[in-house]
Amino acid sequence: LVREVIRPKFERLMGILRRACPSVDEQRLTAAAFSVIGQCLHYKMGRPIAERLIGPSAFASLDLNYLTDHITRFSLAALGLGPSIGCEDWSAASSGFDRQGELR
Repeated sequence: LVREVIRPKFERLMGILRRACPSVDEQRLTAAAFSVIGQCLHYKMGRPIAERLIGPSAFASLDLNYLTDHITRFSLAALGLGPSIGCEDWSAASSGFDRQGELR
């Protein structure tokens, strides 16, 4: 499972991060990759608690498109490649990726 499914996706994410941050060392890139993965897993694994916190309807509004956009923008801001959090209207900002998920 790791070799055939998970590692190829992880390596693709690492490749994107290497292109985005070419001067960053492997340890920092790995930590950044795990941070992105952690955000994704949070919404999947934490669903029961999140639904209790904000309600099932509000959680359901966090659909795949919304979360993909949010995690991308949040991560780019953390890497210094997107608008600062809270400083600009995220809905008007470019995500930094094209429709195929490639870094612009």
